[in-house]
Amino acid sequence: MPSHSVSIRSIETERYKVIDQQKKEILEEIEESRAFFQVYEGAVYMNQGKTYLVTSLDLSRKIASCYVADLKYSCHRQ
Repeated sequence: MPSHSVSIRSIETERYKVIDQQKKEILEEIEESRAFFQVYEGAVYMNQGKTYLVTSLDLSRKIASCYVADLKYSCHRQ
Protein backbone atom coordinates (compact mmCIF):
# COMPACT_ATOMS: atom_id res chain seq x y z
CA MET A 1 0.00 0.00 0.00
CA PRO A 2 1.34 3.46 -0.85
CA SER A 3 0.22 4.86 2.50
CA HIS A 4 2.89 2.81 4.29
CA SER A 5 5.65 4.91 2.74
CA VAL A 6 4.27 8.25 3.97
CA SER A 7 4.42 9.27 7.62
CA ILE A 8 1.60 11.53 8.79
CA ARG A 9 3.92 12.75 11.55
CA SER A 10 6.25 14.43 9.09
CA ILE A 11 3.88 16.14 6.68
CA GLU A 12 5.18 19.58 7.68
CA THR A 13 8.71 20.29 6.55
CA GLU A 14 9.36 23.24 8.89
CA ARG A 15 10.36 22.04 12.36
CA TYR A 16 11.40 23.78 15.58
CA LYS A 17 13.95 22.45 18.05
CA VAL A 18 13.01 22.57 21.72
CA ILE A 19 16.26 23.04 23.67
CA ASP A 20 16.96 22.52 27.37
CA GLN A 21 19.10 25.62 27.91
CA GLN A 22 20.69 24.22 31.09
CA LYS A 23 21.89 20.95 29.53
CA LYS A 24 22.28 22.40 26.01
CA GLU A 25 20.46 19.43 24.49
CA ILE A 26 17.54 19.00 22.12
CA LEU A 27 14.45 17.71 23.91
CA GLU A 28 12.29 17.35 20.83
CA GLU A 29 11.71 18.63 17.32
CA ILE A 30 8.14 19.73 16.69
CA GLU A 31 6.17 20.91 13.68
CA GLU A 32 5.98 24.65 13.07
CA SER A 33 2.20 24.67 13.54
CA ARG A 34 2.60 23.19 17.04
CA ALA A 35 5.39 25.58 18.04
CA PHE A 36 3.14 28.64 18.22
CA PHE A 37 0.72 26.86 20.55
CA GLN A 38 3.08 24.77 22.69
CA VAL A 39 6.43 26.54 23.05
CA TYR A 40 5.68 30.28 22.99
CA GLU A 41 7.55 32.49 25.48
CA GLY A 42 6.14 31.84 28.97
CA ALA A 43 4.56 28.49 28.07
CA VAL A 44 4.74 25.49 30.35
CA TYR A 45 6.12 22.63 28.27
CA MET A 46 5.98 18.96 29.30
CA ASN A 47 8.51 16.40 28.06
CA GLN A 48 9.28 12.90 29.39
CA GLY A 49 7.48 13.63 32.67
CA LYS A 50 9.40 16.85 33.34
CA THR A 51 7.99 20.36 33.41
CA TYR A 52 9.82 23.13 31.55
CA LEU A 53 9.26 26.87 31.35
CA VAL A 54 9.83 28.31 27.87
CA THR A 55 12.00 31.44 27.95
CA SER A 56 12.12 32.27 24.25
CA LEU A 57 10.91 31.26 20.81
CA ASP A 58 13.37 32.33 18.12
CA LEU A 59 11.40 32.39 14.86
CA SER A 60 14.41 33.01 12.60
CA ARG A 61 16.50 30.16 14.03
CA LYS A 62 13.44 27.95 14.74
CA ILE A 63 14.50 27.27 18.32
CA ALA A 64 12.50 27.28 21.56
CA SER A 65 14.63 27.57 24.71
CA CYS A 66 13.41 26.30 28.06
CA TYR A 67 14.58 25.10 31.46
CA VAL A 68 13.34 22.58 34.02
CA ALA A 69 10.99 24.32 36.45
CA ASP A 70 9.10 23.12 39.51
CA LEU A 71 5.78 24.79 38.74
CA LYS A 72 2.47 24.34 40.47
CA TYR A 73 0.50 25.44 37.42
CA SER A 74 0.14 24.80 33.70
CA CYS A 75 -1.12 27.00 30.91
CA HIS A 76 -3.14 26.58 27.75
CA ARG A 77 -3.07 29.02 24.84
CA GLN A 78 -6.54 30.40 24.07
